[in-house]
Amino acid sequence: MTAGISVSWNVRSYVHIFRSRMSTLKPSRDIQPVTEFRAKAAQFIEQVQATGEPVILTQHGRSAAVLLDVESYEGMLDERALEAVE
Repeated sequence: MTAGISVSWNVRSYVHIFRSRMSTLKPSRDIQPVTEFRAKAAQFIEQVQATGEPVILTQHGRSAAVLLDVESYEGMLDERALEAVE
């Protein structure tokens, strides 16, 4: 039982940190056209790994996809799993 509480607290803490990082989104850096992503995919991957910030990819001027680092993605999956249990 204690382990479940600890895991829950860790995931919730991570989600709080992730959401606070999302508020620091810089449009000039973090919103990019998919054509730019195609040309510089490795650079964008390095960016999300270094900053922990997602990159929003646009197509025809509209949001189309989000590139996340693995740690952020796994945190989101953990949060969904906890919500499903509660």
